[in-house]
Amino acid sequence: MFSSVFGISKEKFQNFLKQVGEFADGETMQFKTHLEEHLLDFLFYIKNYPTWRTFSFLWSKSVDSLFDGFHRMMHVVEKWSQKQLVFPNEEERSANSVRFMKQEKIVFCFDCCEQIVCSSIDKRIENIIFGSKYKDHTFNILVGCNPKNGKVMFVSQTFEGKKNDVTALYQTELWKLFKQDEYLCGDQAFGVLRDFHPSTLIKNKMPQDYGVTEEIFNNNVDSVRIIIENVFAYVRRFNICDDKLRIKKRLKSIDNLQKALNFHNRIWRCVCGILNAFGSIRKISE
Repeated sequence: MFSSVFGISKEKFQNFLKQVGEFADGETMQFKTHLEEHLLDFLFYIKNYPTWRTFSFLWSKSVDSLFDGFHRMMHVVEKWSQKQLVFPNEEERSANSVRFMKQEKIVFCFDCCEQIVCSSIDKRIENIIFGSKYKDHTFNILVGCNPKNGKVMFVSQTFEGKKNDVTALYQTELWKLFKQDEYLCGDQAFGVLRDFHPSTLIKNKMPQDYGVTEEIFNNNVDSVRIIIENVFAYVRRFNICDDKLRIKKRLKSIDNLQKALNFHNRIWRCVCGILNAFGSIRKISE
């Protein structure tokens, strides 16, 4: 019951509370004294994503106090999540790799995830956030994990819906994080990555003279790449990452667009940090 309401078990919550307490420096003594209450409020909100009025009614607190507490708690959890999302070194990447068909050592699986956001009254913003993939207003984020247990290794900045997966790839330049002999795995939208990092296994882009049919190759790519889909499935258990993001006030003018992008990014980083610390993704055996 606790997990279905707050996203993690009661035992993991107590561990979480102890950990985030170390990152509450700079907050008032009153905030620290009621840290458990603020953390429960934060988890309830991101797990269920109620409107602020509904949240106020359920919790018997004012909208202003809940809103203020949420953003202050998000700042604390965000600092904590940075520790959970440290990019692993080469030795750690190798230890959490999986072997592919010809013993290629895959160390990283990645994909982009779109989230629908509310529309804007500003036509300039409308054009920028309208994504062709879903024919809707979206934000886009590129996430990568290790292929063995799904621990998140990389979370990009948030992009406007108009910027597709390839644009996100170019702007992150994530291939520079890896050695040339480390294999990456993605779907067919990222075929251009092989121009920068030849050690990349892409669906429907089988290397020449590989010795198997393309169907067999694709099936094996899918069997590895599914881990990143499992990561997205976990993140989307938190409704704030799955429902339409209600940020209408932040989308009133072009000047506030970056604040909206930053809010989305901070939330995703918080949830990915929770995944790395307390989540469980299907493991892939070599």
